[in-house]
Amino acid sequence: MPDWFTDPRTIIAVLAAVGGIGYWVGQVNSDRKNFKEFMNEVRGDIKEIRNKFDKIFSRISVFSESSSPVRLNERGRDAAKFLKAYDWASKRAKDLAPRAEGLKPYEIEMLSEEYVLEHQNMWPENSDECAYEFGAPRESLSAVLRIVLRDELLRLMGLAEEQS
Repeated sequence: MPDWFTDPRTIIAVLAAVGGIGYWVGQVNSDRKNFKEFMNEVRGDIKEIRNKFDKIFSRISVFSESSSPVRLNERGRDAAKFLKAYDWASKRAKDLAPRAEGLKPYEIEMLSEEYVLEHQNMWPENSDECAYEFGAPRESLSAVLRIVLRDELLRLMGLAEEQS
């Protein structure tokens, strides 16, 4: 056997190298474990963010366009026909007209929203059926009724631009 192979310095150097490699492998494994935990945390955060976005977007009406002033989209117009919301709004607008007198269009919008939300017991009888048929929460029908009522009030007040 060569002398360098039995030299204590060589043995110490080899042991130190093996120990260093073992320590390095341990650190890599530890880092991998920490990285996996970090990635699981990131996945959880992304899932939570996705759920929050879903909640936000579910609040956006599926029946209206996001223009100003808000208008019914095609699906909203179909729901309004299903609800017979135009007849419903015509009757309600006559009662609300005195309260709408002298209001600006955005104030009439607010009055309509307030009325629809406070008088859910006066919504068309087929509201639950409409929500079911259109696959939408019943609350989302308030947008349809509010917009149709607002447009009818604007028409009665002579402030109507174009019907939704």
